[in-house]
Amino acid sequence: MKPCANISYLAGRIPAIVVALVVLAGSARAAVDHILYSFTGGSDGAYQNANVIADAAGNLYGTTMGGGVNSCGVGCGTVFQLVPPEQKGGAWSEKTLYTFQGGSGYDGWWPDAPLVFDASGNLYSTTYRGGAYNQGVVFQLMPPQQPGGAWTETVIYSFRGGEDGAHSIQPVIFGPDGFLYGVTLSGGAECNCGVVFSLEPPTQPGGTWTPRVLYRFRAKPDGSQPADGGLLASGRNLYGTTSFGGQANHGTVFELSPPAQKGAPWTETVLYSFKGGSDGQHPDSVLMDKDGNLYGTTQGPEDRNGGTVFELSPPTQNGGPWTETVLHNFQGGTDGAYPTGLLRTNSDGDLYGTTFAGGVYDGGTLFRVSPPTQDGDPWTEVVLHAFGSRYGHDGSQPAGIILRTGGIIYGSTYFGGGPAGAGTVFSVQ
Repeated sequence: MKPCANISYLAGRIPAIVVALVVLAGSARAAVDHILYSFTGGSDGAYQNANVIADAAGNLYGTTMGGGVNSCGVGCGTVFQLVPPEQKGGAWSEKTLYTFQGGSGYDGWWPDAPLVFDASGNLYSTTYRGGAYNQGVVFQLMPPQQPGGAWTETVIYSFRGGEDGAHSIQPVIFGPDGFLYGVTLSGGAECNCGVVFSLEPPTQPGGTWTPRVLYRFRAKPDGSQPADGGLLASGRNLYGTTSFGGQANHGTVFELSPPAQKGAPWTETVLYSFKGGSDGQHPDSVLMDKDGNLYGTTQGPEDRNGGTVFELSPPTQNGGPWTETVLHNFQGGTDGAYPTGLLRTNSDGDLYGTTFAGGVYDGGTLFRVSPPTQDGDPWTEVVLHAFGSRYGHDGSQPAGIILRTGGIIYGSTYFGGGPAGAGTVFSVQ
């Protein structure tokens, strides 16, 4: 969850963050290797709030919340592709695959989540607004049958804003059964706290996807407003976070288990309810290691909003409590503030992530948190890059990262990239 996120903020999605800089000793800084593309804020899009994804050929794909058609205020948003250069050191090529129309169109607008591929090369994601009821959509984008042709967008579900949910800013994922799974920020039960949903693909090409609400949040004790990062699938279970709700209304980490019989209710279990103190508050997405431990980030305790990186360990006895351990406390200064997500390398256990603010220039950071060499010692945080101002060349307010073969990190920023300040896509070795 981005800082100060709430329904009114999300309707605008242009954050205004003021974080006091506290100079800390021991921070390391490495330059962003390459700015792959700087958005102009026009037909190519503007303001990325989601990380990019890559295909087998090394092309990058992403969404912009703004830009494109201007009928939606800051623009209705786009889906884009970045193609690497044929010659090393050359320029990447940007292509707008789809421009959302907004207005009276039913195609959706303000895409605010990463994309996901299916086995056929189709792309899927969600929009915050638009659709038949203006409550957001889940869409499919199909590649052209002939090279150079247009991609085709299809709305596979329009949220109604009632019990089925509304306003998804989170990605969808494919489960092992081939269904799409996702969450919405609001809608659902009487508290408007969000839902977990599934979409079953049609049996015939061009058929209708079948929606189902798997769970409706109730705020206390199960959580409210599922966080930006969406869901994680492990086996048949789904894992996720809520930004609010739980015992202290500071968010939860939850597990959702399928029923033994098809059509029966899914079972939600709160694995951890944040207290808002030293354990953090308002968690973002989680990832899982091979031992079943979950890792994630939070905003900081109520009296210090730098944020945390945490580990959640499963119980040693069936039915016992999960154990939360804070691996790093951000100070809100040069080491970063408001961490927004993590990725993990399997080889060494390092965690990489970005912070939305903080750093030397208060434009956010790219960081690494490394496990200790001796049991009981603290984890170590290193700032790999400090992003610049809103109109700086290297971008500002990073939106997430992915790790590719060869140790190359790709990411995107919400602001920055030059005079337009409409965001960038970058790489770091």
